[in-house]
Amino acid sequence: MRWCVRGMCGCLALVGLGFWAVGQESKLATFGEAQKKMAAGNFKEAFEEFRKLGLDPKSPAKEMPETLNQANQCLLNLGRVNEIDDFREKTIEAHKGNWRLLQAAAQSYLNIEHNGVIIAGKFQRGPHRGGDGRHVHASERDRVRALQLLTQALPLALKDDNKTDAAEFHSVFAQVLLNGMGHSEPWKLQVLTDLATLPDYEDGYWQWWWRGQQQSAHGAPVDADGNPIYYSTPKSYADAKSDGERWRWMLSQTVELNPARKNEVLLTFATFLQSQFGVETMAHFGWWSRFTDDNTKGDAKTGSFAVHTLGEDETIANLATGVKRFKLPDEFNPYRIWQTVIASGKSNEGASARDLVAHFYENRRQYPKAVEAWKAAIAEYGLGNPSGYGGHREVALNQIVKNWGRFEPSPTQPSGKGAAVDFRFRNGNSVTFTAHELNVSKLLDDVKKYLKSSPAQLNWQEMNLHDIGHRIVHEDRQQYLGAKAAEWTLKLTPRVNHVDDRVTVTTPLQKPGAYLVESKMADGNVSRIILWVADTVIVKKNLEAKSFYFVADAVSGQPIAKANVELFGWKQEQVAPNKPQWKIITRDFAEFTNADGQLLLGANQQPQDHQWVAIARTDNGRLAYHGFSQVWFQNRHDPEYHARKAFTITDRPVYRPAQKVQFKMWIGDAKYDQPDSNTFANAKGFTVELRNPKGEVVF
Repeated sequence: MRWCVRGMCGCLALVGLGFWAVGQESKLATFGEAQKKMAAGNFKEAFEEFRKLGLDPKSPAKEMPETLNQANQCLLNLGRVNEIDDFREKTIEAHKGNWRLLQAAAQSYLNIEHNGVIIAGKFQRGPHRGGDGRHVHASERDRVRALQLLTQALPLALKDDNKTDAAEFHSVFAQVLLNGMGHSEPWKLQVLTDLATLPDYEDGYWQWWWRGQQQSAHGAPVDADGNPIYYSTPKSYADAKSDGERWRWMLSQTVELNPARKNEVLLTFATFLQSQFGVETMAHFGWWSRFTDDNTKGDAKTGSFAVHTLGEDETIANLATGVKRFKLPDEFNPYRIWQTVIASGKSNEGASARDLVAHFYENRRQYPKAVEAWKAAIAEYGLGNPSGYGGHREVALNQIVKNWGRFEPSPTQPSGKGAAVDFRFRNGNSVTFTAHELNVSKLLDDVKKYLKSSPAQLNWQEMNLHDIGHRIVHEDRQQYLGAKAAEWTLKLTPRVNHVDDRVTVTTPLQKPGAYLVESKMADGNVSRIILWVADTVIVKKNLEAKSFYFVADAVSGQPIAKANVELFGWKQEQVAPNKPQWKIITRDFAEFTNADGQLLLGANQQPQDHQWVAIARTDNGRLAYHGFSQVWFQNRHDPEYHARKAFTITDRPVYRPAQKVQFKMWIGDAKYDQPDSNTFANAKGFTVELRNPKGEVVF
């Protein structure tokens, strides 16, 4: 009997152990089953499986980051965005000791929809039907919550034996701290984000491009003396006095935990510095174009803003207070950092650093140094990524040292004066030009014929009236290429040091028409442009319930009477509802201009649902066209012709707190029949609002 009891107990124990094993196997399989359901498009059941895993503190820790991400994706696919916050926070609570889950949750706060509504005091994320509720966005709140979670995970990650993963955590933390601010809102890095409390929701909608749109100042921030602000590495995360210092500490810890990432981190830091202090920052307000000097005396320029006079230890950058020339400390000099990476030996980062140094010199118009930099990069890392013209380094080098020329964009020009075009070149001593006539009339006829054939599926290239040069060169449309009109050679005097020069080329093209002009640099490249030489122009204006066309001489502006104006329009219609079948409807008619060269057409003649081209011809061979374009009729024009305008000028572009703001303001009515008086001359006063960079009213 004693043996039987022991046997029964043993059986019970084995049975219990068997049930425990089956339960564990079932639980471990849940994640895989959830993935299968998600892959099959069964998002509702998949979410329920992920939800069980997420809310169970005993779920496998390694699966938790992907569990959270996949569950959120299921809710997005189901249109249940408003449930994400509750599920996410409950999952965080269940796995608050899992730093990888906390990291995934932080990243999800940054990547998820920020817009929502507040209903009965509660925020509901995502779109909301109906007019109830207050529309808000949680972009800043989500950013702070992400930083809270990463800060919570920080001590846990530092205890992890997997130093590679811990280093990646610090790298992600650094990216979250920057979060685009280094480029669009660099001034925010001066602030130490308060992680004790979450900011409130903000009114309105947030878009991906919204960040920085309300700010009044661009460029890297400066101190009270106008010098740029740099962020040093603090002793610890807790010692950081700004988010910029927090960011530097995270970068340093990435290297501390994984020394193999040193060069990667150095390049990351250098990229940030270049975005703040590189000469390219001057492009923001159009300063960049001022330094591509075309004057042959430009080499003598040695002023403060002559980028080719810069040393490697200085820069010219657009700071918050404007453009300034200044020296960079070695710690914050991207050029010095790139040299450190290069000196460490061959690596992927070393190859990138070599390329960046070459671009650094190119952007400063220091082309001889750029040539040496490209040669050094090629010697160490080869010709570069292959393209149709060779490796990218080889192409970049050839663009500097070889003979090169290119036409500058040219507007339509009047006939009889010899069309002129600007030509930019470097290194070469001569260029040969060839001009061919283009058959514009045939192009117009072919486009009309194509549309009248009512193709089942439109080929937009067949309707392209404006880019005839592209069609001839790249689509081999030689039927539009006419006889050679001219050929001539021009001697050139290139500037030294591979610097671009520009000359105005006066062509022998006198007759009206379109010409394909090709340039061939001696021992260099080929460039092409379409030159339009016009004797006739068409002006079109939309009036109230009418379209107005004016046909005039391109040189004198005199009206052309009795010009035959052909109006060709087309639209696309569906053959039958719910069927992907279409047909083309065309309308074609002609009218003569009156004695004043004018033509008025009513809405019954030009339906607004058509695309229209107007083709003007005369008996003596004039030809001009306008379109394709839509016709629309506007019933009221007063807001356009009678507008109230205000202009404000301040005494400086940016202000520090407590500084006095001085400004002048002008206000008046702009209209065509403006009397010699100001409506507001006797006004008693106006309400003035001042807003901070966040768009908040501060005065």
